[in-house]
Amino acid sequence: MMRVPMIISLARAFVGGLAPLAPTTTRGMRSQKRRGGRRAAPYSDVAEACAALGRRAAELTRVNTPPDLVVVPTPLGEPADLTVRAIAALAAADVVACEDTRVAGLLYEAAGIERKAAFVRHDAATAAATAPRLVEAMRRGETVALVSDAGTPAVSDPGALLVRAARDAGLAVRALPGPCAATTALSASGFGNGLAFSFLGFVEGRGASAARRRALRSALDAAVEGPAVLYESPRRVRQTLLDLDKLDGGASQRLVLIARELTKTHEETWRGALGDAVAYLDAGGGGAAAPGESPRGEFTLVLDAKPKQAGSAEDAKARVAELRASGLSASDAAKAAASELGLKKSEVYRLALDAGEE
Repeated sequence: MMRVPMIISLARAFVGGLAPLAPTTTRGMRSQKRRGGRRAAPYSDVAEACAALGRRAAELTRVNTPPDLVVVPTPLGEPADLTVRAIAALAAADVVACEDTRVAGLLYEAAGIERKAAFVRHDAATAAATAPRLVEAMRRGETVALVSDAGTPAVSDPGALLVRAARDAGLAVRALPGPCAATTALSASGFGNGLAFSFLGFVEGRGASAARRRALRSALDAAVEGPAVLYESPRRVRQTLLDLDKLDGGASQRLVLIARELTKTHEETWRGALGDAVAYLDAGGGGAAAPGESPRGEFTLVLDAKPKQAGSAEDAKARVAELRASGLSASDAAKAAASELGLKKSEVYRLALDAGEE
């Protein structure tokens, strides 16, 4: 795994006049091959390959028109997850808008980036006041890099206010791809069909408030067409899972993934029934020092859709009658009813015949 020393070597590769690399997209490589172009020899080691990517990132930063605002995802925990494009963007920025200037400073230090940019605190408490000032800086021709403490800015993050302000002012915004706890946990869950999911961020409300109950109900309702992803703190994660189970009927068999401290040394994931999640935490899961102790770390929860309950024979007969009345054949009506109710088509068709639905 690429660690801090390698990141520093990449940052050093950015210095000086660097020649552009050959196209790296699949289309670019194919067209080069058709033209008879010579393919580059494979790199001898990972460090050499990463340095080449660093040179390309630096060249992109040099030749492309600088955006007014560049959104830079930062590692969830592992410094090596900072991309070479992110390093190049941070090195070129005039101003860095960050939740915590100390955390941003440590990021620059870990990546070996010389700190030339001005750091401006831009968090939930200050965003409304700092966004106009940052927009003015962009209008003066300065490039502002927006970062969060961890992950992708503007995703469950106050950076969204600055992006909106820049867009409303007609300024150029460029977002870089990178780490995000929601998509990282989702991709590890195995839930859904990969076509849709819902993201709800941190659960709103406190204690037993109506707002919190509505937020938890919304999370369960959202996990219908696809999984639902939410964030939670170690202090509240146990109660959140307990309340979700209660709202889902108790002893819920709906699957949930609990992801803790993603990409960090003590990363942990657990996948099981929602009704068993609290028992997992109470037994010492979730980073607890001992069974019964409080969980530790940052949590991402992924809720799967609730398992379908098979309908009864009476449900099947009633549904087939409705579908037959709408013009479907007995076979098609049985097929549709079986799919809706989680029953076998042959059983539903037999019930339909018994009921006289020829």
